[in-house]
Amino acid sequence: MSIREKIFHDSWYRIADQRITLRPSVRISRQEFRGEPWYVLHDPYINQFYRFPPEVYEFIARLSSRRTVDEIWNELVTHKPESAPTQGQIVNLLAQLYQGNLIHSDLPPDSVRLFELYEKRENKKIRMQMLNLLFARIPVYDPDRLLKSLLPFINILFSPLGFIVWITILGIGIKSLIDNFNLAMQQSQGILAPDNLFMLYAGIAIVKLIHEFGHSAAVRRFGGEVHTMGIMLIMLTPLPYMDATAAWAFRKRWKRILAGASGMLFELFIASIAMIVWAHTGDGLLHSLAYNMAFAASVSSIIFNINPLLKYDGYYMLSDLVDTPNLQQQGQLETKYLAEKYLFGKKDAIAVASSGRESFLLVLYNIASTIYRFIVFGGLLLFVSTEMLLLSIIMGIYLFISWAIVPVVKFIKYLVSDPGISRVRGRAVKVSSAILITVFLFLAFFPFPFRFKAPGILKAEDFQNVTNNTAGVVRKVCKTSGEHVNRGDTLYLMDNEEILFRRSEAAAAVSEVESNYRNALFSSQAELQPLDTRRRVLLEKLDYIDSQLVELTVRAPIDGIWYSPASIHFLNRWIPKGTSLGQLINKNKYLFVSVIPQKEIGQLFSRRVTGTVIRLRGQAAFPVLVDTMIIIPMEQNRLPSSALGFMGGGEIAVKTGDSSGTFAAEPFYEVRVGVVQDKNVALMHGRSGFVWFSLGHQPLLWQWVRKLRQVIQKNYQL
Repeated sequence: MSIREKIFHDSWYRIADQRITLRPSVRISRQEFRGEPWYVLHDPYINQFYRFPPEVYEFIARLSSRRTVDEIWNELVTHKPESAPTQGQIVNLLAQLYQGNLIHSDLPPDSVRLFELYEKRENKKIRMQMLNLLFARIPVYDPDRLLKSLLPFINILFSPLGFIVWITILGIGIKSLIDNFNLAMQQSQGILAPDNLFMLYAGIAIVKLIHEFGHSAAVRRFGGEVHTMGIMLIMLTPLPYMDATAAWAFRKRWKRILAGASGMLFELFIASIAMIVWAHTGDGLLHSLAYNMAFAASVSSIIFNINPLLKYDGYYMLSDLVDTPNLQQQGQLETKYLAEKYLFGKKDAIAVASSGRESFLLVLYNIASTIYRFIVFGGLLLFVSTEMLLLSIIMGIYLFISWAIVPVVKFIKYLVSDPGISRVRGRAVKVSSAILITVFLFLAFFPFPFRFKAPGILKAEDFQNVTNNTAGVVRKVCKTSGEHVNRGDTLYLMDNEEILFRRSEAAAAVSEVESNYRNALFSSQAELQPLDTRRRVLLEKLDYIDSQLVELTVRAPIDGIWYSPASIHFLNRWIPKGTSLGQLINKNKYLFVSVIPQKEIGQLFSRRVTGTVIRLRGQAAFPVLVDTMIIIPMEQNRLPSSALGFMGGGEIAVKTGDSSGTFAAEPFYEVRVGVVQDKNVALMHGRSGFVWFSLGHQPLLWQWVRKLRQVIQKNYQL
């Protein structure tokens, strides 16, 4: 029993003389966390689970019709004073067990009223969930009998053979995605298009059904029962669900973890099959459904299920891995303890963590999970708003109420009426007010660096793509790739027998016309003019053919480094006219060509740029300085390199159907900055990166307001 908490409780007299027992239907299972036992109480009739630490279970195990609550508590205080629960904890425990219908007792009216206060609070939560149409659950069917009949098949799934099949299909699916990555990225841009919404919903529903079946199959495989299958509304979208909470009662930790992971394992399996089908089919119903299933499974697994910062599969797996039940609640309680003790000055505040390291990790998890929830659901809101404005408005109202108004109201109620801080209420109000005012002043008035970044590509200021102006066969490669060449140096020697034949033919025709012209000087003066005209035409043709012969020798147009990795493969091959033979790059001066979205370009015109720096991919730790900046004052649509678009691994959306990957989905502006040479950074033509434009200082609050306005203007044209 902790000396930091009040031992006695004002309502203890109401239950002290009661004789309370657990109902016969309640099952108890033992689990271990960090080497200490925890106990799970389970009532199969209502399929509810309650997990308790050992000191609480010591009280529950002593409940008997022959002993009163006060006798049991006094025995614990006498024999285990350090770990015995307080009277307040006993009152709350019995209220929780009573509300869960796990205990039996002929309670007097006073005791019933005491427990009804707790029950009313729980009923209020239930009513809120029922009214919450965005996340409602509607039970429909008991699948336990079906799972029993499928148990032989389920045993095969959770066997070495099943694992071999799973890993094989997963590998093939990943390979299919890698082989068709550009096409997959391109198709993802139309995932919320109106004509794809039905397929997307069908894919999500199928994937979700298989995901829930994976959990249920694992529970049944390890001896648990699954009695609830129904429809769950997520953002007003009906999807299947199964109640697999029986896994909480498994004694072995690895079984609980595998039951939690099974949904994702089944989901990845079906996503791999869908990816294989998509990669090997053409446009059509099956092709579209397979892509949407693979997309839904991948996004839900990565963003939601496997991430422990949201209360989904990954959260429960992490709780078991780190031996910390109720991880989210523990983090909230530890954060509350630190605030009450060190900010409000509450000396009897109760810590959840047993060490400083554990306290740090719990608080860190609480902060990280809160921030991540805002990021994920805020991003989801913006993602949906591009195609379904009405649904995004409903989501926005719900999130604003549940994440802004409700927490503020609860916090005010906590400061005003919570009995736990009655002795330090004045300080709590003052400290909380001071913190809120300080945070507001800090965000609204303290200047922060104001900057933004834009993607771009590094290009040599003087470079040329070398092509052949005349078709021919390459007979000699004169320069190797990576070699420095001077302007006029020979790069390739080519020949073309057809051109040589045409030259011989043209030369003979010129000789014939000149001979006829000389004869006409003495015999027929009238033929001189036509013969002279024909001679000039033939001479022009001969000059053109000679120029073609000269161009069979491909020469360097500028000084620079010669890059032609495929040059050796050109030898003795016919090369059509206009073929790219390589690049000449002058490394003396580079430009970084950046792509500025419309929402940011106004800042470069309206504010003074106080600093510009480039960070290249692969060497982002080394800033590259610039010496000049040129803004091209006109909208553009074609990217300076496909590496900046989605298909090339960049972050700029490109138009659907653009096979080149260079036509941006939205207009942009081009800004060219001169690069200062740096020996620590490898400057290479075609290398991508980002340029950061510093625009002075501005408080964070106004920077966020500006970002919000840009998002609203972009998505809603307001």
